[in-house]
Amino acid sequence: MESKNVATLLQKTAAYVEQTQPIVDEYNRFKNAFTKAAHQAVGALVTRGIVEETKADTLVDRLSSDPKQAFRLVTKLAEMIGADNLGGASKEKVAASNLDPFEKLAVYGDVNADDSTTGLVD
Repeated sequence: MESKNVATLLQKTAAYVEQTQPIVDEYNRFKNAFTKAAHQAVGALVTRGIVEETKADTLVDRLSSDPKQAFRLVTKLAEMIGADNLGGASKEKVAASNLDPFEKLAVYGDVNADDSTTGLVD
């Protein structure tokens, strides 16, 4: 009777391992890819002077041990950097014209020439 229990236990164990091993393998692939990405990202931060080189390994370890730390890092960086003027309106005032800057340069020798009063443009 005892050997029957052992055989049943072994079958259940084998079924469990067969079911869970692909999940463990997938997690290990994710963990390896995440750690590689963490090394690359921290390397870029070190290159830009945002993270001290002496603290790079600690940061990679922290990110690798808890992927949520990556979002905390992104949040901190966003707060440090702040808004910029990319995509903002230009402060340059341009006179209304039917000529583009290249045409103005060719005709008047100046890309900012005002051709609205010359009579050369319709």
